[in-house]
Amino acid sequence: MRWVLLLFLIWNCNQFSPIERKTVANAEFSLEETEDLGTISLEGEWRRYSGFDTSRPSTLVKFPDLWTKGCYTYEMDIQLQEKTRSYLLIFPEQRTNFRVLWNGWEKAKAGNPSCEESESIPSGVTKSFTIIGSGKNTLQIQISNFHHAEGGFVQPILIGDSGVTQSIVFSKVTLEIVLTGAIFAFGIFHFILHAYRRKESAALFFGFVCILSAARFMITGNKAILTFFPNFPWEWMVRLDFGFSFLIALSFLLFIDGLFVGFLSLTILKFLSGITLTLFLLALIVDPFYFTQVELVFQVIGILLGFLLLVRVYYLFRKGIPESGLFFMGCLVLYAGFLIDIAFAIGNFLGISILQANLFFFFGFQSVILTLRSVRFFEKRVHLKSDFESSIKELEQTITFFERFIPTEFIKQLNKNSIEDASLGDGNQREMAILFADIVGYWDLMYSIPFEERIEFTNQYFGKFSPIVSKNGGFVDKYIGGNIMALFDGSITNAVQAAVDMQKMAISFNEGLMSKGKMPIKIGIGIHFGDTFLGIIGEEKRLESTVISDGVNLASRLQGLTAGYAASILVTLPSLMMHEELDSLSYRILDFVRVKGKSETVMIAEILIPGIDSSADAKIEHKDMFESALFDYERADFGEALSKFETVHQANPEDHAASLYTERCKYFLHKEVGEDWDGVYEWEKS
Repeated sequence: MRWVLLLFLIWNCNQFSPIERKTVANAEFSLEETEDLGTISLEGEWRRYSGFDTSRPSTLVKFPDLWTKGCYTYEMDIQLQEKTRSYLLIFPEQRTNFRVLWNGWEKAKAGNPSCEESESIPSGVTKSFTIIGSGKNTLQIQISNFHHAEGGFVQPILIGDSGVTQSIVFSKVTLEIVLTGAIFAFGIFHFILHAYRRKESAALFFGFVCILSAARFMITGNKAILTFFPNFPWEWMVRLDFGFSFLIALSFLLFIDGLFVGFLSLTILKFLSGITLTLFLLALIVDPFYFTQVELVFQVIGILLGFLLLVRVYYLFRKGIPESGLFFMGCLVLYAGFLIDIAFAIGNFLGISILQANLFFFFGFQSVILTLRSVRFFEKRVHLKSDFESSIKELEQTITFFERFIPTEFIKQLNKNSIEDASLGDGNQREMAILFADIVGYWDLMYSIPFEERIEFTNQYFGKFSPIVSKNGGFVDKYIGGNIMALFDGSITNAVQAAVDMQKMAISFNEGLMSKGKMPIKIGIGIHFGDTFLGIIGEEKRLESTVISDGVNLASRLQGLTAGYAASILVTLPSLMMHEELDSLSYRILDFVRVKGKSETVMIAEILIPGIDSSADAKIEHKDMFESALFDYERADFGEALSKFETVHQANPEDHAASLYTERCKYFLHKEVGEDWDGVYEWEKS
């Protein structure tokens, strides 16, 4: 890693190497008074002739000089030092071809400059030649353009000591190739990572970002590709420059959506994919001249989309999505490089580009994020393994101390060897998933059945559903009426699976109830993942386990909200993002709410179980439209949101959430919202 950092620092310093900028006046320039000749940029007033005939009258123009189609000759007189010495003249890529004459003799040629469009051949080659001489000399440059929206001189001519100037140019090209190779290696690494972890779609698309960026860097800037393929066509360099830019933008969006699932809705991704792929194909088949005419438009669109992307990533950061802060910093660095590059391109600032360095920095941020996720994934596996280890001896001791009603698993979380070691005041802080599962309308149900059957019914219910918690690596902490409070250490994945299994169990449980002529039950489940503090409270003769956590209240509130949305399982969205198999899970973002007792906004999602009933299948089918309507609602576009929610509700009349939003949209269509509108719904009674 050290040599990569060293190369970056050398490259960054070299980008701003001491090239002295000299102002040419009246098309005359002298090196006689220059003692330490390094590398000089020739800018200022040159003589310009229309066409290639220098017998015509000339005009003084500022150099570099841009124009549209046509052909011109530029001329200036250079007074070399009296002492004969070696000089190197470098002619960077110009638009779109040129011929160099030194004292009337042709010294260099890029493409074929001609005043006839049919004979003009573009070229992106940089040319240089060495002269040995002194005294007064005449430099002429013939240039023509019929292939680019802006023709003429993009970058100034460089003149200087042969050794110094050649060293500067060589180091620029060499380090650009090395850094491009490092970016290419990043891409290969992420392809290999995806091969081992197929579910990591972010790694695949990030690999494409790296490979495409490396390929684009080869055909831009110093055009390193010409080092390997000197005859690479100019037209295809322009085509691929635009084409790769579109593909990089698309790959980057897909990468972010893979890194933070649900970052963009499927509808938006499909739309942007269609646009970028269409532009890519057009770049390959349309004359490059037309794309160069709208280059500024693409740059402005890129600036706006980049800003919106930053805002969206910052929104994830404010919501507490893991690693979103690091990712936001990386995007900020990348966006700054993009803006500076555009500014330099518009100002023709000596061909400087810092986007490559900023992209390299961004790759570093991505590597850190990847490492953090791998470490967290490993730690979760370790915790889960320890949770499944049990002992017959501890089971016997649990029976002995059963009167304390403290679960064996709870004792393990306190880092005690056995329940006998637990004492008043013991406690431990853990990251845990908290699950609340309750019968909707439990107390109404209890009052509807005979008193003597209430305990029996409740025990039958707990006997069917509680083992599901243990089966999925959790443990029941409390029974509150008909409510099961369960804890899952270090993983949201097991908690979600337990909730799904409970809902499937409810089907067979209800079949048994209805066979006896009893009413079926409906279970609502709320899940949240976060820091919890487990401890022993009470007094020495009567101990009780307890969980002190803001997440307990939140999970309980979510369980209460299931009735309001007619949902079976609700999960806080940041918690769900930590699911280890999120790609295989069916869910939809449901709402942005502020529940009773909480001042912060909570993003919640509804877990959908395929095949459990027709309503769930319909919700899965119309997930994308529902989420698109939800984000329209959040942006206060109530008309568009209403149309989509009505479509979802018509397709699935049992979708109570769609019905709720339909009523909300109708309400806000007739009530103006303020600038502080954030789309958050406050459930005061939850």
